[in-house]
Amino acid sequence: MLCMLLCLAGVGCSWVKKPAEESLGALSSLLAPGNKGSFNPVDLQEDLLRYADNLASVALSAVDSLQKNGKPLDPAEQLSLRVILGWGILTAATGANALGNLVELMILTSTGRMRIEEYYVPKVYGSSATKMLEAFRGPERAIWQLGKQVLRTEQQDELKAALEQWRRKRAREANPLAVFASISLVEEVTKAARQESAPRASSVFALLDLDPLAGLDPATRELAQTRLFAERALFIGQRMPQLLQWQTELVMLHAARIPEVQQLVANTDQLAASGDRLTRLLEQTPALISSEREQLVAALRTQQQGLAALAKELGITLAQGTRMADATNAALKTFQGVTKQFKSGSPEPKDTSSEPFRIKDYAETAAEIARMSKQLKELLDALQPNLNPNTLAALSAQADAVAARTQARGTALVEHTYRLALQLVALTALIVLGTALVYRAASTRIVRPGTPG
Repeated sequence: MLCMLLCLAGVGCSWVKKPAEESLGALSSLLAPGNKGSFNPVDLQEDLLRYADNLASVALSAVDSLQKNGKPLDPAEQLSLRVILGWGILTAATGANALGNLVELMILTSTGRMRIEEYYVPKVYGSSATKMLEAFRGPERAIWQLGKQVLRTEQQDELKAALEQWRRKRAREANPLAVFASISLVEEVTKAARQESAPRASSVFALLDLDPLAGLDPATRELAQTRLFAERALFIGQRMPQLLQWQTELVMLHAARIPEVQQLVANTDQLAASGDRLTRLLEQTPALISSEREQLVAALRTQQQGLAALAKELGITLAQGTRMADATNAALKTFQGVTKQFKSGSPEPKDTSSEPFRIKDYAETAAEIARMSKQLKELLDALQPNLNPNTLAALSAQADAVAARTQARGTALVEHTYRLALQLVALTALIVLGTALVYRAASTRIVRPGTPG
């Protein structure tokens, strides 16, 4: 089919030109008087396709220069402008009616220039839209010059009046669905114009519904329509891939901004980062345990000498205290016996079997108590530096800090390893489930041998 269209597109205009000129009987009252007998739909379509190509080239390149608040446009907004603008120009230029295409391109170019001049330059893009404005001004003059060669003067005036009426009502309004120039603007202008006045056969808007090839015999009509269709198909086929690429990129950008997709990407990144941290932690665990063990041993070795001396002196002190308590107890018992004898008022009967009272024993006891008190004082003086509260507090704080740090790091290591293991299990389950679903969906589409295609 494509080869046939290409062959028909390459056929000379002589096959179609003369029969097409014969179809002007119904159009003689609608076209400009100077073009009667010279109008050819094939030539007009070629001119319109060439014009649409030039307009799209300069307008789409001007999109890159647009800025908002001194900053380049967001990529999604740029792609949206290109898709809407390119699709509008392509649609207006490739209709089945060449005369209708001419009118639509005149409306599209003029409304686009009005929108840029009266809304987008002062309110949206500022001076950065100057290039876009110039991209429409030059083609606007060209398309109206082509319209003068085909349309009557009253038809041109009617079209200008409709455009001016639309400009006063809608040119300064914000309408995100009609960016710069689009087919929706063309439909808006033509619909408003048809509602304002009763349709006439000589109206410029009647050309939108007119078939220029209606007067041809069936064979010549089919040949002309096939040639025109082949040219339009080639024009669309050359430009459609770029529009589809922009549309695909725009869909991907919009999809990437969906909260669920962003959350999924964030969760994937977090899971990857967690796996990386777990790997690094496992690699550092032996060195970390060895370092903590060395610090604990070093702290114990540093305080070992002082602790040993303190324990030894404490043992000596307790032994001396025990001896002093025994001596004091014996002295008190002797003193109680003497006090009891003084209170009785009369000496007790002398016990000839007990030892006689000797004052020298009390003197020796007092001397022993004095000596023990001196030794106890010397012992306390020797222990005073080691019993300093600051020294004991520092030693206790160091031991507590080492124990707390070791316990905290061990607990954190166990908890982090457990969480990462759970995340890894969840990810593995999701991957297995996704693979099973994809395989199941793909297996249903595979045509098995012996099964009808």
